[in-house]
Amino acid sequence: MSTRSNRWAGLRRWCRAHPEWWVLALALVGWAMMLPHMVQGLGFEAQASGMDGGDHHHHHHHRSAASPITGSAVAWMAMVVAMMLPLEVLHIRRVAFRSFLHVRRVGVGLFVLGYLMPWVVLAYPVAWVTIALGKFAAPIAVVLFLFSAGWTLTKTHERSLWSCHGGRPLPGRRWIWARHVFADGLRLGWTCLVLCWPMMLACALAGHPAAAMVGGLVFGYWLRFRLYPPYRWVAAGNLALAAWVGVPLLF
Repeated sequence: MSTRSNRWAGLRRWCRAHPEWWVLALALVGWAMMLPHMVQGLGFEAQASGMDGGDHHHHHHHRSAASPITGSAVAWMAMVVAMMLPLEVLHIRRVAFRSFLHVRRVGVGLFVLGYLMPWVVLAYPVAWVTIALGKFAAPIAVVLFLFSAGWTLTKTHERSLWSCHGGRPLPGRRWIWARHVFADGLRLGWTCLVLCWPMMLACALAGHPAAAMVGGLVFGYWLRFRLYPPYRWVAAGNLALAAWVGVPLLF
């Protein structure tokens, strides 16, 4: 009994020292949800064909059309959770350790909710565009990967990257604190959206392939956690992804 109590106490101490643990667990759930797309190469052309329904299934048209769009929107958010949240560990720890102990989990939750809001707003528009493009989604994904390579080398991208490292002091009053934490997450989510939108949209249009998702996470790590971000290497990686998606389209 004593051993079990000691283990439980040790687990609680570890959770207090690592308040970001449940966010990383959520990111793992996102990767698990994306696994069918990554392993089986599930694109959206089949989903788009499902929207046609056929004449003999015309009475099921609305139901069949809603399912691919919703599935695409869910896949978009799962991709965002899997690829983007692990990159915000330092911000999450900052929010947690600058909050009172009894509201740390609430603070982290508000921050993550604010961070995800800009991505949630785009979920259904991206899903609709992806389904509507059908067989043209993959070629446009190639164009977006090429654009992302050039975008990485622009001053706007560099300014957005440095904005990702910023943070604001948290006030002590509860409601003002909650508003500031949510707003801080919202600000960072918007900044990251400006920073990464070509890459993320290209991944969605390409059908969330494993190379693009893992590559995007690696590129994000290089940009966010290296003292001197390797912009040219990230641009070269986007060019490689464009070739990886585009070359099979030629045959």
